[in-house]
Amino acid sequence: MDSMVYVLPMPLCDADFPFHRMDCSLDEQPVYRKWIKLVDVCCLSPQIPGLTDALKDAGLAAYISKAEQWCESTGAAFLEEVLEEIHAICEFLELDKVSRFTLYMALNKQIFLARPNALQHIESASTSLSH
Repeated sequence: MDSMVYVLPMPLCDADFPFHRMDCSLDEQPVYRKWIKLVDVCCLSPQIPGLTDALKDAGLAAYISKAEQWCESTGAAFLEEVLEEIHAICEFLELDKVSRFTLYMALNKQIFLARPNALQHIESASTSLSH
């Protein structure tokens, strides 16, 4: 049985062989390096900053996925928009009265932490929530 060895020709220039660099040393480190998980890239969902924290603060972490689904379907992109539609999201999540109020308070807390001057919604939403 004859064994054959195939020799491939070397590329003529760096463009033909883009991963080959003659001018680098093993000690060099890249100037920029970013590590990402493949899961992060392929499974990104539109997430509202502070929503996850608000739900966790309210003891409603089990509702994170469903709340994000509601936000995506309604187009809500900010906590203020979620707060404006507090009745709708609470109905969608099927929350009881205590959980609704707890979520309302947690949303306000997250809005305040992100933007202390953005709490103009408190009085209007709070009066409508009690009815």
